[in-house]
Amino acid sequence: MYLLIDDMFRYLKVVLWSFLGLREKHAFETDQKKLKPIVLIAVGILICIVFIVALIGVVQIVVSNQQEILESSEGRS
Repeated sequence: MYLLIDDMFRYLKVVLWSFLGLREKHAFETDQKKLKPIVLIAVGILICIVFIVALIGVVQIVVSNQQEILESSEGRS
């Protein structure tokens, strides 16, 4: 169980660093030998989906707050 969690954390760390574009050459070569590409692709897609959903959620919150502000300012006039 611990090994599985450790492996998943390693995949997550590799993908997140890759999103930022910050990877050391030695670490990249080591990961390239040890990690499976299909799992890296799957984790990358999942992280991308989570990021998009989070952005949509933030936009929805901002738009709903802006709508409330506009409605409250119209009531004062």
